[in-house]
Amino acid sequence: MIPITKKNKFLLKPNKKTNKSRSIIKIFFLLLVFIILALYLFISRSLFHNLNILDLFKDTFCSFGPGDGFPISTNGFINTVNFGISGRTALVLSNTEFSYISPKSKIISKINHNFSNPLMISSGKRTLIFDCGGIDFKIVTKSRVIINDKTEQKITAAAISPCGVFGFITESDEYNCEMLIIDQNNKKKYKYYFSKLHVSDIAISTNGCSAIICGFCVENNEIKSIIQILNFKSKTPEFTHEVLNNPIISVNYFSNGNAVLVGEKSLIFINKNKNIKEFSYDSKQLCFASVNNEIGIAISVSPMNDERDQQILILSKNGKKILFIETNKKLKSLVFSDNYISVLSENKALIYNLNGNLNFQKKVPIATKKIAAFSGSKAFVLGEGEVDLLS
Repeated sequence: MIPITKKNKFLLKPNKKTNKSRSIIKIFFLLLVFIILALYLFISRSLFHNLNILDLFKDTFCSFGPGDGFPISTNGFINTVNFGISGRTALVLSNTEFSYISPKSKIISKINHNFSNPLMISSGKRTLIFDCGGIDFKIVTKSRVIINDKTEQKITAAAISPCGVFGFITESDEYNCEMLIIDQNNKKKYKYYFSKLHVSDIAISTNGCSAIICGFCVENNEIKSIIQILNFKSKTPEFTHEVLNNPIISVNYFSNGNAVLVGEKSLIFINKNKNIKEFSYDSKQLCFASVNNEIGIAISVSPMNDERDQQILILSKNGKKILFIETNKKLKSLVFSDNYISVLSENKALIYNLNGNLNFQKKVPIATKKIAAFSGSKAFVLGEGEVDLLS
């Protein structure tokens, strides 16, 4: 203990200027944290919809527990486009039922359907399954069927956003086609009619406020690909772009609001300011494309008329090439999930990381159709009549 004397009495006096400065810094720091949190909640407000929060708790609870072990037999035929992954859960849609499967082989849920041509699209915690060419659709989570409904016209394309807003391109009695947008509560949000365009695909932004579509029209005996962005508060498209000699196959939104269009000859990236960046395949043919909404897009290309020497390219959400992998193989599937690129060759499964390193490889039966990795050494596998776990 320091004795109090006239010489050291100043040690007991607080430095008012220092304390005041610290208080100002503390208040400023807390204010900055509050502003950042408020901004995040405002931007992501649609993701905090009460139904989304409720489903999150229910889905987490019902996913616990083991199953009966892999492989798991499947009922009906499964097209490779109807086998995918969301987080660490496999999504499997056959011509009779839809299932969520956990890495512990638990069938989290199984939903029957009678769709003639079933297709699925998953985003966030929800999956949209619909009858392409029909009118029936369902919105499902791991724990329940949220919506079971019909459209007035036959469905030709569909999309769903992470916030739960979903939409369809349908046939039309008076126009070439129609776009119908529906909110999380299954209430009509927006409708648009296309009089000249034949729309082939649609994607909805993360916040559920806009859609991007691709289609084609015929002018002067020439087929043109058309891209349009529609804001749901506007009666007219806010952006239209014409693409020549590059038929557009699909459209997708990234989490940052940018979009990518997969064409037969190139990728087209559109940022939030509607600036366009094109990435050419350099006279190669496109074999596979897989979009990771958080990171970018993976594609595989090969020399024309020869798929035996495929190359994998990864591009960021801004269209910048970030990875190149020379496989020297003919691939049967490619999936870009989380931080891994999982590919299937004739009889071998391979998992690459974002550094281009081969994390895992293993021989698989020749009947294997597709793999989807959820870690550097584990993947779900779609085989003939079964789903297995590769590890």
